[in-house]
Amino acid sequence: MVVKGRPPRAALSRLRGAFTVHYLSHGRVSIHAWPVRRGEPRSPVTRDQVAIWDMVLEMIKRAPSPEVSIALAATKGTAFYAKDILIAAAYGNYISFPGWGQFPNGPVGGPVAS
Repeated sequence: MVVKGRPPRAALSRLRGAFTVHYLSHGRVSIHAWPVRRGEPRSPVTRDQVAIWDMVLEMIKRAPSPEVSIALAATKGTAFYAKDILIAAAYGNYISFPGWGQFPNGPVGGPVAS
């Protein structure tokens, strides 16, 4: 079926959950069945990984401002986001090398550095 232009989305909102409409190039319309909702993971390992991921996201939402400012400074001018640094640190995979990045002398202060 060829349709000129895109019809308004409001006309299709009442059909949400039944099927999806994709407008392709050259005015073609593709209609697909609505995707089936995925259930809970069956594997206990996957369930544990999802639970840990949820805890990490909650921890990042409540990260202390000094940690956020350090992550912002470390990602300035790079392709990374501050949340990438915070997630890596939460999983224990973030490594900071002395002489590299925003802090060339390494971490200063705190109980570990003294």
